[in-house]
Amino acid sequence: MKAKIKDFKTNKMSGNEKLLLFIYLGIFFVIATSIACSQAHGNTYPMYTNPPDEHARYLVPQFIYTYNRIPSGFDEAVRIPMYGNSYAVFNVFPYIIMALFMKVAGLFGAGEAGLLIAARMASVCMGTVMAYFVYKIAGKIFNRPEVKWLFSFAVMFWPQHLFLHTYVNTDSMAMMSSAIIIYVMLLIYEKGFSFKRSLLLAIGLTCCLLSYYNAYAFVLYAVILCIAYFYKKNDQGVSGLSDAKGSNSKAGHYYDYKDALKWAGIIIGLVLIGTGWWYIHNAVLYDGDLFGFRINDTLKHTYGAPEIVNYVSIKDSGKTIFQMLFDGDCLYWYRISFIALFGSMSIYARDYIYLAYMSFICLGLILYLIFIPWKNLKMTFRKAVFHICNIMAIVTPVCLSFYYSYTMDYQPQGRYLMPMLLPLIYYVVKGYEKGLVRIVKNEKYVRILTYVIMAGLMAMMLFMVYH
Repeated sequence: MKAKIKDFKTNKMSGNEKLLLFIYLGIFFVIATSIACSQAHGNTYPMYTNPPDEHARYLVPQFIYTYNRIPSGFDEAVRIPMYGNSYAVFNVFPYIIMALFMKVAGLFGAGEAGLLIAARMASVCMGTVMAYFVYKIAGKIFNRPEVKWLFSFAVMFWPQHLFLHTYVNTDSMAMMSSAIIIYVMLLIYEKGFSFKRSLLLAIGLTCCLLSYYNAYAFVLYAVILCIAYFYKKNDQGVSGLSDAKGSNSKAGHYYDYKDALKWAGIIIGLVLIGTGWWYIHNAVLYDGDLFGFRINDTLKHTYGAPEIVNYVSIKDSGKTIFQMLFDGDCLYWYRISFIALFGSMSIYARDYIYLAYMSFICLGLILYLIFIPWKNLKMTFRKAVFHICNIMAIVTPVCLSFYYSYTMDYQPQGRYLMPMLLPLIYYVVKGYEKGLVRIVKNEKYVRILTYVIMAGLMAMMLFMVYH
């Protein structure tokens, strides 16, 4: 039985569509590469122009490139000066990919700056892969071509998100994995499970689990949607769970346990193959500390400077989380750094650009809420689950970042919220689609206004990057 969240497009791309896709991917790759090459090539002090934490993160791929092995948190070469801890205790898979890029660059005699740029290019390539899947997602959830492009460009050229794909970090892979997971789930709801789709989903989940913890909501996203998929309507109108033993299921529906267990087994098996090595690595080295949090804290207290060891969190200072959020400038920093704050949180955009992007988000969400047919709202079970998962994917990184800033290290940085970008922009763009069609009505002007909005977003991004 085919399950649809909407009327999906299943036709193959035409020659013109392929050309436009190639141009779109090319634009992203060229702009991201130019940013990756133009940022600081070494540790500068004060580190105004350096990407955030890159000097600390780069120690890990540099170690792998030099010694041909994965470092442990105990290796002094990857220990962060003054802080005492190391990014080597967390997921290193993105850094392995970066080290491979560095190896290729090394074959051509690249120097220190060239090796750093090679590591950054791994993030650029992950961003380009994400751009492809974002385009494919847009083709599944939007019917209008101009809206599809607005969604694709808004996501991939969102200034802070574009910036994430230009330096050494694990965020880039996390964002790529979120796009893969969303696309595969839409594809599964359209065409059903197959080994090929299960393999692609497993790749997305593996990349997510081996990248950045703030994106783990998309693992739950996939799990919930997979579970919901197998709740089906019986064509004969009789519950498939109704048997001699009795069942409390609703008449006309049944749960396909056989297929659910089959595909769950395949996907879980593939994910374990992809991720098991890393968790075994941590369990052996760090006495069962699978995620590296405990050993990271131990290293900080063992090797960190006194001001790091004696750091008092907002929680320990006696303040409430509401005081953290509303008494100071916490929300201000989250807001502007979610839109555009480059370097080490030190290179700002113009005030009107922050206002324009916030207006873009707020107006889109308002239009979405206004033009929902509340009185005649009808929603299938699967659509409801889809929206619940989207909202969860928006809320989770926000809550995790607030919790981290409150209980551990106060860092109100918008990049920690970035995993919510895809579902957030979906609702924003959906609002513009609904609003323009209902308000403007004229098809020609709807298309023109949509492209004007897209052009405006691109113009502001280009101004920030190259001005």
